Amino acid sequence: MKWNFASRLLNNNIMSVFSSIPDIRVGKNISYPLQVALLYALAMFFTKSQSFNNFANTMMDGAIPFNNLSKIFQMERCFKFIKKWGMKTKHVITPNTVRNMLDGIDTTYLDKLLQQMSDLIIKSTDKKVLKNFRSFNGKTVIALDGSGIFASKNINCIFCCTKKHNGNTDNPTIEYNEHVLAAVIVSHELKTVVTCGMEFIRNSAVFKKQDCEINAAKRLIPRLLEKIDPKEVILLGDDIYAHDPLIKMLEQYPGLSYIFTCKEKSHKHLYSYKNGMKLPTIIKENQLKGKHGGKEILTYSYMKNIDIKYDKGQVVKTNLVELEQKIVQGNKETISHFAFITNIVPTKQNVIDIVECGKDRWNIENGEFNVMKNQGYNLEHNFGHGKINLGTVMVYLLAIAFNMHVLANIFDQQWITAQAKFGTTKAFFEVFRSILIARRARSISQLLAIIIGYEKIRPSPG
Repeated sequence: MKWNFASRLLNNNIMSVFSSIPDIRVGKNISYPLQVALLYALAMFFTKSQSFNNFANTMMDGAIPFNNLSKIFQMERCFKFIKKWGMKTKHVITPNTVRNMLDGIDTTYLDKLLQQMSDLIIKSTDKKVLKNFRSFNGKTVIALDGSGIFASKNINCIFCCTKKHNGNTDNPTIEYNEHVLAAVIVSHELKTVVTCGMEFIRNSAVFKKQDCEINAAKRLIPRLLEKIDPKEVILLGDDIYAHDPLIKMLEQYPGLSYIFTCKEKSHKHLYSYKNGMKLPTIIKENQLKGKHGGKEILTYSYMKNIDIKYDKGQVVKTNLVELEQKIVQGNKETISHFAFITNIVPTKQNVIDIVECGKDRWNIENGEFNVMKNQGYNLEHNFGHGKINLGTVMVYLLAIAFNMHVLANIFDQQWITAQAKFGTTKAFFEVFRSILIARRARSISQLLAIIIGYEKIRPSPG
């Protein structure tokens, strides 16, 4: 465990990347550096502010919070002096200025920053990290999933995907939308994730067809595997990935493993072949504790070297692993079924591990998208769409703030101690924002020290 981890992550990695992003603006009206706009938006997401206006009114309107954010996020140049009625007046950068400055910047730098942050997990030698973020066979588990980030019937840009409602009528309604495909490192032990890459599902002038999640995956996966040895990776994904086009692409990377959800309705050939066979099985029985008691019967089965689908041409071979979970409580029975295809050869020794690893795919929904949408990050809020890529820039900065919080919860003992004091993340950030507004601090570490009580709280002067 390290102290001052969040502060050092901000001052070293993040500041370095932000300062290297090219500023595409031209002309005389560039008094605010691009770095200030990036830090302003990051500070908004880091403090889990509800919107730009909420952040401007609570965090940037007042001497104490303004000075705190200026020092903590190094935004000393987020204001300028202008002459008004013959007097010099301090003019703080506005949300609209921030939006205009960020629309059109090169997001490859932000994607590299996510990779740098995920490297703290991938390349870690810490025993606890290795235990929590490695699979049953010692590999890094990366889950893929898509989520909507924007939808509107009015606001749009040339890159928006479209969806027609009431398409059979004379006046169909067109909805403009954008989605993101995220790649996250999954922890089975902690049920948490670290974002390591993103690809946005947006239209392009190059292609006539609309973009889709599979095409986004074909762009994102090669980019991820440039930095990570494919032999050290297991990819997780839902049923949309469990088909030959993507599997054929993955076969180009020797040693790369995958575990994808496999639904019967989209793999009829595979299941018709399986249903006529007797499969090797392992049965486990657990007694359930709690008010209702009962028992859980887990039946694992597997089948090796089968065709994904009937194809007279090139045949793609894979393996199938399944789990039937039966919960018996009195006269009531509940049965759940899980199935995955994988290129990891299943045996009686590893089939349980493969299934449990495949089920970790849901961590990306519960540990990232659900948290980003419902626990203060406001992923689905429109922080600004812009004319080029403002919406994608905002999602990148939100993911960077999310990673800062997750990594601090792993590596920063001071952060862990401060958050544990309040029980819930929501309560912790309410106190964090309150102290940011009311007490002077020069760094995240000093704010945390005030929260913990290591530094005596003194009334602000005046």
